Amino acid sequence: MVFPHIGTVLFAQKNRLGTIMGILFGPAGNSDSFYTQYKHTYEAPQWLSALGLSSFEYSLGHGISIKEQGARNIGEQARTHNIAMSVHAPYYINLANIHSKDANLEYFMRSSQVVQWMGGNRMVFHPGYAGNSKEESLAIACETLSYIIEETLKAYPNQIFCPETMGRLGELGTVDDVIQLCKLHEQIYPAVDFGHINARTQGRLNTREDYAAILDAVENGLGQERLMHMHIHFTHIEYGPRGEKKHLTNADAIYGPYFEPLAHEIARRKMEPVIISESRGTQSEDALEMRHIHDTIKGELLC
Repeated sequence: MVFPHIGTVLFAQKNRLGTIMGILFGPAGNSDSFYTQYKHTYEAPQWLSALGLSSFEYSLGHGISIKEQGARNIGEQARTHNIAMSVHAPYYINLANIHSKDANLEYFMRSSQVVQWMGGNRMVFHPGYAGNSKEESLAIACETLSYIIEETLKAYPNQIFCPETMGRLGELGTVDDVIQLCKLHEQIYPAVDFGHINARTQGRLNTREDYAAILDAVENGLGQERLMHMHIHFTHIEYGPRGEKKHLTNADAIYGPYFEPLAHEIARRKMEPVIISESRGTQSEDALEMRHIHDTIKGELLC
């Protein structure tokens, strides 16, 4: 069964699943500036809405410690303030490790439970490590993910799973890797992290054509629906010979990548993705800057 536009939320007409469609911008976690005014994450949706943002990605990267009531409190505020929720699953998921299948399933199940408590259904995850043989590792990851998706959907049938492109050479997570993982099931949507791609390729994301090639690959491999409503992470990232070193902010003028060429492609194609900033401490401000860039370009195209 196909679930069109699952996980896309904005202030527009709802589809038959009760989900509101449109492009979304927001942060991963809370900016430093949030904590100058607030103390609790359940206050984040109100703050983000006042800024002009529309999504929030809650991190479970270092473990799933949040309790049900805490997650539901965030979800209640997200619904009140029209903020679409997603979560990032634990960083130590490794689908290529055949000995961790049951542990990985538990991470998927518990992450799915948390995002459902929060009123969302998108879960971003890292595919794992390439090991000695990239081909063998990807084959194991595909087999493991197929099993995990089948089991998780029994409990959470509207869940969307988002494998992320990765920034280090030793990791699974090229654009092609992610497309192959997404082909396993129609409820697996790509999480394309353009900062990771730029780091992995030593700064080769520069022009609109560079971004267009990635978007074309997603569309050719997965179809228009998953292109139109893909998950996007966008952050300037410092890199070295082996790829990603650390996340920066939009103020960086050395490493990139830069959002404007991608914004042109998103606007031209009339895409409605979820776009998440993972900037270091200024993620909300940088998400708002990206929204303004996109809106300006979209307005120019409509003139």
